[in-house]
Amino acid sequence: MKWYLLSIEELNSGEEAEKLRERAMRYLDAHREEKARRLKAGSARNLSVGAGLLLQLAAGEAGGEYPSCLEVSEVLRRLEERGGPTELVYRYGAGGKPDFADRALHFNLSHSGQYVCCVLDEAEVGVDIQQMRIIKNRNLVERRFSAGERAALEACENEAERTQLFYRIWVRKESYAKLTGEGIAAVARLDTGELEQRVCWQEYTLPEGYCMAVCQYRPPEEMD
Repeated sequence: MKWYLLSIEELNSGEEAEKLRERAMRYLDAHREEKARRLKAGSARNLSVGAGLLLQLAAGEAGGEYPSCLEVSEVLRRLEERGGPTELVYRYGAGGKPDFADRALHFNLSHSGQYVCCVLDEAEVGVDIQQMRIIKNRNLVERRFSAGERAALEACENEAERTQLFYRIWVRKESYAKLTGEGIAAVARLDTGELEQRVCWQEYTLPEGYCMAVCQYRPPEEMD
């Protein structure tokens, strides 16, 4: 499995942000460029551009060592050394989940705050990243968490512990939903602990203030 993390801070601020964004647009495949241009200028468009850049970088490389977080200018330098953008062909599975149509690899993308992550593997994969903020919508817990998960949150000793647990559960749910293509509404009431018979997660707490999980199906020999 390969995963990449990108900060879009360079696209969000600074005198050169607009020039860098247009330069980045030239290195997206046609589908990702059209998708980004349909969005209003701002953070949402920048995140979409960042996702397209990471997909270009990841799809065109067999491996390599990367720092824990890439910058837009660094990704562009790597893509410029390679030449023009790689034209990617997509197919869409359950729930409209995108994947490569012409490669023996699966991918998944997620973004939150100022970060985008991209994961590729030979097996199907789902990923979610979330910026951890104080939970204001308590109804979300009632609607999207199982009874066991709600009890675990209530047992937390303080707000900081509760926030961390909330997001750990949430990214597990989201990454599972993205793995299956079902969407969060369909899996919200499922207990993530019970899902461990079918899937496994790799969890990360980077960058600081964010929570990320990568979800994959367990090999048949590991299932009950």
